[in-house]
Amino acid sequence: MSPPRGEAPPSSLLRSGSALVFLAFLMVLAGCGRSLSEPDRSGLESTVHIRSEACPPPHEGTGATVGPELVVTAAHTVVGAERLTVTSAKGDTFTGFPVVVDTDLDYAMVRVPGLDAEPLPLATGSRPAAERVLLFRTGRRPEAASVEFLMPVVMATTDIYREGEVNRQAFEITFAAQPGDSGAVVLDGEGRVTGIVISVSVEEPVTFVLDVSEWAQSVGGAPDEVAPPGRCMTP
Repeated sequence: MSPPRGEAPPSSLLRSGSALVFLAFLMVLAGCGRSLSEPDRSGLESTVHIRSEACPPPHEGTGATVGPELVVTAAHTVVGAERLTVTSAKGDTFTGFPVVVDTDLDYAMVRVPGLDAEPLPLATGSRPAAERVLLFRTGRRPEAASVEFLMPVVMATTDIYREGEVNRQAFEITFAAQPGDSGAVVLDGEGRVTGIVISVSVEEPVTFVLDVSEWAQSVGGAPDEVAPPGRCMTP
């Protein structure tokens, strides 16, 4: 059963390389599953895999190119790291560094010198929509999975450290999350980015997506200097 519009069901934190963590508000930092249908594969060349070894055990996530040598991903994937290993869809490996880390909204911008992937366009000024999600799991090639848009929600939750209350503009999609999918971008029918995967429900096969409106301003204004990476999360 779906919750009323504007309310999110309980969710749980899930990260590659760490155990399932239940917070007081039962939220997890996410991953994703895949659909049996055959989705459009355009945009996969802009998808990247991200690995951080700053906080043991190593953490892995997904991201996508949204600007020249600039990747968006989930903040909980990169916190604590000043250097990241970024693998492109072509299989090339680069060293990236975070230039924006927002631990309240749970998104990060990573500068990747030498990355020549085409930036994906962002959706602006429209109702959230979702048709597919772009994944890049460990040991595999980038892949796309079909999803279904459910409803927009305001996530009344906490920052990733569970220290302060925050509200996040987000939306729900039908998708069963897996570790390592955090930061995966969701696209609409026109191939525009509408958000990034940040968490999953513990009650239903539902994934929460941080709306692009929460982080689009950081794309054009992303600096070239390393941002304070934040501290490692406590399991």
